[in-house]
Amino acid sequence: MATAKYLPQVEAVIKAFLLLISLVLSGHSMAVAQASSDTVGAELAARFSAVESWSGEFEQLLVDINGREQERVTGRFALQQPNLIDWHYDEPLNQRLVSDGTSLWFYDRDLEQVTVRAVADLLDQSPAAILLGRLPAAQAYTFSFTEQQRADGALVERYTMARNGAGDLSVLGQIEELRIDWSADRLLALQVTDNFGQQTTVNFHRLQRNIQLPTSQFRFDLPQGVEIVR
Repeated sequence: MATAKYLPQVEAVIKAFLLLISLVLSGHSMAVAQASSDTVGAELAARFSAVESWSGEFEQLLVDINGREQERVTGRFALQQPNLIDWHYDEPLNQRLVSDGTSLWFYDRDLEQVTVRAVADLLDQSPAAILLGRLPAAQAYTFSFTEQQRADGALVERYTMARNGAGDLSVLGQIEELRIDWSADRLLALQVTDNFGQQTTVNFHRLQRNIQLPTSQFRFDLPQGVEIVR
């Protein structure tokens, strides 16, 4: 039987695309000239939408409001325009998230259950859509941009997306703040802070972009005996 506590996990997994970037940056931080929020948001969306596909590995870290580590897990992923997702969590989570562009399947191997949601509904409610080049409503978030230089001399471009006021949590996906770090054309990490003060970080490794990915990778075949939860 499905257990209720795993149903919200779908949104949590979606947020994994926006996770907190805990790169240990030393050196100095320098603010650049303030561009308008709309301009920065459009620039960020354009950087993602210019990429037809992503694939690689990641490490995800969840910490609570007091900075205590709650969970650390690794995995691999692939994304392809438009709205195709294949996201694997290694042990101990042992979970997989697959989008064929229409439906999103969240598979928990240990529970032997699959949760199915409409991709459009979830992406419209989550800043995760930005990884596929889609921006949330302009009135919902304010975008800003800074540059930071690490001790090794690498320049990190940081985009921040902060929620405007309390807003409608059903629309805003309970995301308070999203940070995205780039270095040149390389995506480094994502950081999200939710409305409970928890932060989740995904650091990317062995990242590849615009490689040919098989369409079969984004198809979910229901294993025998697995329960579907809609």
